[in-house]
Amino acid sequence: MSDDRTGSIRPQGDHSHDAIARRMRQIRRCWQLSQSDLGVICGTKKNTVSHWEHGRQRPTIDQRAAPVARTGLTLDWIYPGNPGGLPLEVARRLGLL
Repeated sequence: MSDDRTGSIRPQGDHSHDAIARRMRQIRRCWQLSQSDLGVICGTKKNTVSHWEHGRQRPTIDQRAAPVARTGLTLDWIYPGNPGGLPLEVARRLGLL
């Protein structure tokens, strides 16, 4: 979190729909999952995954937590894009190293 000129606290990282969409698409591709596969993991439908990947909708916290448990990702990476807590192997797989 950082302080802006008004004194309010704002979260760091890119929380935009487009940024989350890119990361969700990256997760799916790096783990060689179809949209249907990721939908099953997250407890939703292929259509919903497509909406995530096109920035039309954000996954809920529960839906983001599902791939975390399965892949070693962190919510900090999925939501704001902070790779700091990722296991080394996961960061390599995502092409972050």
